[in-house]
Amino acid sequence: MVKIGLNRLAHMGHLVIRASFNAGKVDTVAINDSFLDFNYIVHMLQNDSIYGKFHGTVKAENRKFVINGKTIIIFQELSTGASCTNNCLATLTNVIHDNFGIVEGLMTIVHAITATQKTVNDPFGKLWCDGHKPAQNIILDNFVKLMSWYDNDYGYGNRVVDLMAYT
Repeated sequence: MVKIGLNRLAHMGHLVIRASFNAGKVDTVAINDSFLDFNYIVHMLQNDSIYGKFHGTVKAENRKFVINGKTIIIFQELSTGASCTNNCLATLTNVIHDNFGIVEGLMTIVHAITATQKTVNDPFGKLWCDGHKPAQNIILDNFVKLMSWYDNDYGYGNRVVDLMAYT
């Protein structure tokens, strides 16, 4: 079985963790997240407002996670981390680079904004998911623009696990 480590446990990280334990195709051994609040992550893994309760056990113990009896090492090193944009853009960028070559690029993200969402990054507070800066969208006119998106986070999280198991 392929051993994996996740970098960041934001929204997609939660879904990949859930998918990895549900599928049993990969062995999650470590998580790196410099913004990690153990109690918050346990709560988010156990209770997802969209996908419901996790069918298993999750707890924080001695600065490690224990999911379904499996201990996962936690690192809190500062890193760039993956994001929805990186995950969505990676495949498209690879295809374009392999076929045409990329010398330089600019990546931007467009998110919907809720009425209470902050307009700058602010990783603290009770509603951490509201801390992303959705209004930061600068698109210059002297670039070739490629657009891609995904709107099925659950399906994407499962395909990430399938890809890791395959490679």
